[in-house]
Amino acid sequence: MVHSGCLKTQKHSFKITIFNGICYAFRCVDRNHQKFLLLNILTKNIMKSMTQFSKANAFIFLLFLVFGGFTACSTKITFPVSAVVPAAEPSAKISKNKEGAYEVELNVNNLALPERLSPPKKHYLVWIDTDQGIKKLGEIANNSGIFRNRGKAAFEATTRNKPVMILVTAENDLEIDFPGSHVVLKSRPFEVK
Repeated sequence: MVHSGCLKTQKHSFKITIFNGICYAFRCVDRNHQKFLLLNILTKNIMKSMTQFSKANAFIFLLFLVFGGFTACSTKITFPVSAVVPAAEPSAKISKNKEGAYEVELNVNNLALPERLSPPKKHYLVWIDTDQGIKKLGEIANNSGIFRNRGKAAFEATTRNKPVMILVTAENDLEIDFPGSHVVLKSRPFEVK
């Protein structure tokens, strides 16, 4: 016969072990301190409610959290409000893949067509600032077709150069090697983990 106090201690010890495993996994996966603190609080609350949770379910839950942490290893990039297109809402993230290249993902909501700028332009180009200078990644365009002016633009690219800033410029020519003076969006400086 097991004393009920021992059973509670074993459950408590098991919860602490799972909690420590989750925290360790997220410490290794994500160096972003704010995100870790949020995960720390969430996992503490989850562990409090795990009194009826079986060990098998807890293990599956732990794997889910760890896997979710490994897929969330990207650096989120912030942009100040643009003076050129103040309604634009850019969001970007950059992650480093297994080959050591950087994957850049940029989405912009409420982006005006380049023809509506003053002076009017034909294209938006995405650039990154690196330790080797500014590099062009390519064109970001609003959705084309019947619903072209929905104001949503998406861009994805992979580069070997380590980015420290993202720029979006309005240009008339796609075949240029350096950005013009019409900077539409400029991120805050960042460091990719």
